[in-house]
Amino acid sequence: MARFSIGSRQVLYHILLVNTFLDTGFPKSPTKFLDLPVEFIVAICWLSGSLKSLPLVCKHLREIIYSTPLLWGRASINIRPGGTRNALLSLDEHLKRGARCPLEVRIDAHEAITEESQIDTDLFVKLSAHKERILALDITTNSVTLSQAILHLTLTEPEFCPLPSLRSICIRHTDAGDDYFDSEIGSGFLRNLNPTLFPSLTTLVLPFTAEYMISLDSPMPSLKTLILDGTRNSIERSEAAYVFQVTKFLAQTVNLETIWFKVESMQTDDDDLDAFIPEDEDEPPSPHVVDLPRLTRLAVFGFGKGEELLRFIKAPNLRDLHIDGTQDRDKSFFDLADWAREHVMFLFPTLKTLARRSPLLG
Repeated sequence: MARFSIGSRQVLYHILLVNTFLDTGFPKSPTKFLDLPVEFIVAICWLSGSLKSLPLVCKHLREIIYSTPLLWGRASINIRPGGTRNALLSLDEHLKRGARCPLEVRIDAHEAITEESQIDTDLFVKLSAHKERILALDITTNSVTLSQAILHLTLTEPEFCPLPSLRSICIRHTDAGDDYFDSEIGSGFLRNLNPTLFPSLTTLVLPFTAEYMISLDSPMPSLKTLILDGTRNSIERSEAAYVFQVTKFLAQTVNLETIWFKVESMQTDDDDLDAFIPEDEDEPPSPHVVDLPRLTRLAVFGFGKGEELLRFIKAPNLRDLHIDGTQDRDKSFFDLADWAREHVMFLFPTLKTLARRSPLLG
């Protein structure tokens, strides 16, 4: 799929709004809009942000949009308090016009749950009938329970079967407050993630909370990118249990190439951690030290003890390391230079880039 810059986006959007370009061609060019490859037209329409308004430009564009299934391969579902009727209508249109084309789904339900309202799950049951088409599933909610219910209803109903088309799952939370969604649907979905359901999954983005203590019961060799985002959920537990939980997960995903571990208040006990680190470098590594031979990019929060995770990762090909120790500027005790002299070159001798603050961790 073609990608365009912001400048190109503005130019192309104006092209769509000027009917004369459709018949007379682009300025200083004999090329007409209708002569563009279908892939370009799809990209232009996606960049415009709304398939519902574009058919109003003219009948030519309307015919293109309604007769090109690829244009309907990206469904954005916005769920708000008061019901899911509008979201259902929008989803119905995408599923119908998209035929059997691959589907990218974005579900925004971050304002949907209040103490007085709940969500009708019929929307996700309908989507599950087309789950074999889904390439990417992006979910934003204010409820841990709702996120797991959406995953369960969309990906495992009406029957459990592998989804070889699914490449990316992204779960984001906008609020770590009260969870008003009361349901047992999908309870523990991520705590007992079944890799056989996702044989081709390459990207996994999850909030890192006590409720989302992820675990795998078997290897997931397809996974390339893992993001654990705990920035909205303060982790105050004093034991090293959270670090060990992550390393257990990493042991099942040894083909990872990129890890972002975003937990800014990880407080652990040095004595507990040291108990799992071999005193002699010639000794065999402990069971909690994970070998990730393909890992090239790693980012962690350095404030607190988030950087301790680095001591449990053996990454002989790591090239880029970002340690963000500046989220709380009053916590000046974390000195990256001192830490690097003591640890980094011993742990990661192939390192090429070391950054104290990464914009990707903001």
